[in-house]
Amino acid sequence: MKISLFIVLLFAFNVAAEIDHTLFVSAVYTTIYGGYIGPVLLETLDYKAIRSNAQFKAYISQISKPNEGSDLTTEETLALYLNAYSAYTIKLVSENPCIIRYGRYCYPTQSIRDLGTIKTDIWSLPHVTLLGLTMSLNDVRERIMNITSDPAFYGALSGTCISDPDITVFFPENIYEQVRTKMRRFIENKTKGARIYQETNTITLSKIFLWNRDAFLKHTGGDNILDYLEMIGDTKMKRQLESMKNATINYFFYDFKINDKLSLIKINT
Repeated sequence: MKISLFIVLLFAFNVAAEIDHTLFVSAVYTTIYGGYIGPVLLETLDYKAIRSNAQFKAYISQISKPNEGSDLTTEETLALYLNAYSAYTIKLVSENPCIIRYGRYCYPTQSIRDLGTIKTDIWSLPHVTLLGLTMSLNDVRERIMNITSDPAFYGALSGTCISDPDITVFFPENIYEQVRTKMRRFIENKTKGARIYQETNTITLSKIFLWNRDAFLKHTGGDNILDYLEMIGDTKMKRQLESMKNATINYFFYDFKINDKLSLIKINT
């Protein structure tokens, strides 16, 4: 059964006229399914359906064109970059269902990493066209972090991997609160965000916190990554972490396989 995608719609229609993020909303909302792939609870995409989705094609076309209107505000730019990162990872996977195709034979793409080359990973290849400029996914990510030092944005970069944060469509208004809410939702997912074991004084985190550890520590001014979770988590998590300053930190296996609806073993109802 299809489930509702977490989409922030506040003031949605006040976005810059040239960029209509509601097209992206319409595209992903009709292709999202929730459930489990292996032990991971997540929202998956129907990539076959989105490949022919008119709203998705229109959105990609819109964000790729040069911006001939007024300059975008900081908030508009952040929303655009976050959505473009998600949209182009989806585009890459949906347009490349086969790594190898020979006649009717198709060896399916298992991971977005399969779409890189021997010398260059997929995140470094110039597959993104944004406002008339060609860039890589890494370039988009770096542009975001050059605008803001808030590490919650690392939890807002949604891709096509099982262990990635689930996709969210962002809008300019209240963008920082949208992103922090997204991070809270991510760490509340005990199968890939954060899982606390008070009885053994251990906690398992997404490797997003390992790979970007310095940014999280800089944000809190401390030397313990748990300080960030205590800062952004809900009341229950804050209480749990108060007595776990010396907890052992482990990390979830990061599954780069595609979050494809066809891989679901259990669908939420």
